[in-house]
Amino acid sequence: MSKISNFCLVILASVYGTNTYADTDIKLNCRLTITVNYSSGATEKNTKNVIVEVYQTSSHLSILPNDTDVGAVATRKISSTDTVTNLSDSNKWDLTNVRTREGRVTEITIQIDRNTGLMKSYLNSNQGRIVIESSGNCEKVDTTKKKF
Repeated sequence: MSKISNFCLVILASVYGTNTYADTDIKLNCRLTITVNYSSGATEKNTKNVIVEVYQTSSHLSILPNDTDVGAVATRKISSTDTVTNLSDSNKWDLTNVRTREGRVTEITIQIDRNTGLMKSYLNSNQGRIVIESSGNCEKVDTTKKKF
């Protein structure tokens, strides 16, 4: 598993358990085009469905995609070397986490327009020198209706 994947799993583990009392608990199905840019100049591009769970209280926001290419973000810091920038408002979620560990810096930004459903994400790591960008449209999943 890559260092980026490990970072995303740490974010997921640290924020997932904190969402028991979420004021907002939304599940989105997003069709994203994901572009991976390597330091060698190589580029990979693919399109896939990503499930994104959003948990929000008055003091906390977590955006948890089920895909490590997108990464996860939260307003809760994992350590004192982390920075969190929350530019969210009533029309959009816009959250950036920057994590610094032993010279490795990983930045993840997720933006979701709550009116149009457009989602964009950006993941940049100096470990392996990789940049992953994604964008696409999301639809809210009706969790009250079960298919099976």
